[in-house]
Amino acid sequence: VETDVSMVVVFGTFEPGRTYTVVYQFLDPAQCPVVELTITVTGAGREPDDSGQTPRTPDQPQTRACMTISAVYEVPGFLFFPATTTEISTAIVVNGDSERMTPFQLCATSTMRFVLMAEDYAITPDKQEAPFSRWEKYSVFLESWEFYSESTQVVLPLEGDAAYRVVFSGESPITVVPRQPGQQVCLDVSAVFMYQQIRTTTAYMPSFVVEPISVQILVDGVPNTTSFRLCDNPGTRLALEAESEHWTIQENRLEFWKWQRYNTSTESWDDMSSAARHLNVSLQNGGQLRVVYRQAVGLY
Repeated sequence: VETDVSMVVVFGTFEPGRTYTVVYQFLDPAQCPVVELTITVTGAGREPDDSGQTPRTPDQPQTRACMTISAVYEVPGFLFFPATTTEISTAIVVNGDSERMTPFQLCATSTMRFVLMAEDYAITPDKQEAPFSRWEKYSVFLESWEFYSESTQVVLPLEGDAAYRVVFSGESPITVVPRQPGQQVCLDVSAVFMYQQIRTTTAYMPSFVVEPISVQILVDGVPNTTSFRLCDNPGTRLALEAESEHWTIQENRLEFWKWQRYNTSTESWDDMSSAARHLNVSLQNGGQLRVVYRQAVGLY
């Protein structure tokens, strides 16, 4: 049986005590109904009495919650230079019928969902247009912004004190003059499988383990297998594209997670601001870059 899968978002208010019914019919090739699905929804509370008043019910009151929506303009960093973000004001369409300017709050009952649509471009502080990049959600546990979606439209469940932001990204104005003019610079590119491991101690503190893997990365459309080195003149721009998934020799399916760059000052790997598989880099003083994969959780 072949079916088309679609999502419908319904907004509105259910009258207390009233019952609503939705009937779906599944048709065969001859357009004859073979299966009927009936969905019944009853609003909490009681119907109004003869006086038009709604009697009080012992139902638990619905809690209200608020979440914050903001927008930033990002200047991407590269190698030793971190990305910088500036909060900006841009229009967000809420539920397809109202427009709000960031930053703003959405408050309602905790079971509500909101459909938010960001613009394709936003105006930067220097009056330039910056294209949409992604949606991010703030992680209280990690104390950082994490990738949420690369689609301009998202459906967000209302969570108390949650924070989401839309990121518009521009080109980095940073230019670094190499120490030895005229000499080529090199960028080492590698790939790793990263997974979490719980230590066998009384603290049970999790730690991340990385294993080198060989994956294919397109460099300006040309496939290269990690690990490899890119060398060219300072200022050369390259477009890198990582695989969306990777199968190990043990037939273990991995999925793309993020890009990281090596920070020589802290001797550690820093996450790149962009969570997309496509990455534009500019060779300046060279360095080390790696793509990180994690265990795939979706069905294949």
